[in-house]
Amino acid sequence: MENSKKTNGLLLYALIFVCGTLCAHDEVKSEQTAATFTAPVKDSQSSPDVKSQAGEQAKSAQTTVVFSEQEIKSDFYKTYIETFYPRAMVIRNYFFEQKTIDEIAQALKDILKVIVDVPWFYVANNNKGFKIRHYWEFFDDQLFIIDDYIKNAYVNKETKKVCSKKPVDLLGLRRSNSYFEFMKKNQRFTDYCNKHSVTVFKDFYALRFDFMIKLFNEAILFKDYSPALKLYRQLSRQVTQLEGSLHEVRYRNSLAVAQQLLDILRQDMVLVSRKGELDELVEHREVA
Repeated sequence: MENSKKTNGLLLYALIFVCGTLCAHDEVKSEQTAATFTAPVKDSQSSPDVKSQAGEQAKSAQTTVVFSEQEIKSDFYKTYIETFYPRAMVIRNYFFEQKTIDEIAQALKDILKVIVDVPWFYVANNNKGFKIRHYWEFFDDQLFIIDDYIKNAYVNKETKKVCSKKPVDLLGLRRSNSYFEFMKKNQRFTDYCNKHSVTVFKDFYALRFDFMIKLFNEAILFKDYSPALKLYRQLSRQVTQLEGSLHEVRYRNSLAVAQQLLDILRQDMVLVSRKGELDELVEHREVA
């Protein structure tokens, strides 16, 4: 019993330490920032091209802007996030593909600012009843889709425009003998950003880590080892994306605590398994 209390205490300490690092998005913060700025109401009919192409649902005409023009000035925010409920597939297909590095970086800054400061604005017209914990999986999925684009994206060295190339696309280029020509004219998106210190992508990876660690903590609390192990491996890969950034040390420390949690859960599972086997043996002997 004493060991159990000690284990639970370590779990609690570790969860407090690991849970959330970059984004302090909680219900209280959402309430405080919900009405920081009042601007003209949304026009649900604006940006018809985006609406028709993406099939997006426009936000209510009664929804007000939560950022001033001094905070966010990009066309991406005004034409999309401010007007529609954003979806990652639309963002990558219509606002990332064939755009410049600068345009994508600014769009990503807007996405991060909304998710960190006013996450409710990503999914609702107001923050009434909004609880971020109900959307952990949703935001993790949104960030995963964007991450998948970044991972497979290339930058044209001349135009600086970005395009996505899946492994199957590159295989097709190899078969048509166009692969080397493509690689001569283009550079991996991540390599370009690292070389030119485009730091917003490090912030993006840090935010993705934050949501993943929350899901990891849930798996630990429910003693669900397989999902916890899978998430831990994803977290390990995510940390490598933060190398050389201001986030690296903090997130490596969080990953180390996550590993401790996983070890504790594995040990508990072994003890429970052995206890079950012992109980079966005792029961069998009593029957005999």
